[in-house]
Amino acid sequence: DQLNDELEKRSGFQKQVAADRETYKTMLEELIVAISNFKPADMDAAADFLSMVDNALLPLCDEAMVLKAFPEFPHRKVGLLREVAARAIDLRQLASAIDVKRPDWKSRGNMQEEVSFVQAEFNRVQSQIEWHGRTAADFSKNCKELGLPVDTTGEQKVRMNCVGAAKYVMQIGLAASDRLEA
Repeated sequence: DQLNDELEKRSGFQKQVAADRETYKTMLEELIVAISNFKPADMDAAADFLSMVDNALLPLCDEAMVLKAFPEFPHRKVGLLREVAARAIDLRQLASAIDVKRPDWKSRGNMQEEVSFVQAEFNRVQSQIEWHGRTAADFSKNCKELGLPVDTTGEQKVRMNCVGAAKYVMQIGLAASDRLEA
């Protein structure tokens, strides 16, 4: 134990960790209180608050090592906030990927390419949304335990965009069929 203490005193990294603990002590103590008392109204509020927390922690040389000196730091709540934000971002990206009405949707050269592209996006999105569905119960339980909002509109948006993509494929198929019959 004495050897470890001596090695830590000589390590430049450990000196920086100790310096950060001292330099940011007041800020970290205030942040602990803010995180502990935080009750978000919705997913956007949670994401905004997490951004503030992450920006506050950014100057630390090593977040985990510095925070070891603060056992009351609410790691679980911050971890869940990160999970909530990541899940919301993922769902927004999935919804956008399959949204045939988005401004930057580029039609393919022919109907077969278009249908193949939509099918590939649909398959990719479907496997990911199924994962979200399988993990929703645990995610919901954790959110409720910590007083965080559970928002299912992201999953619903993805599912609705999948229906929209299927409708789009049927419409281009019908339009091609009409041209053949004319």
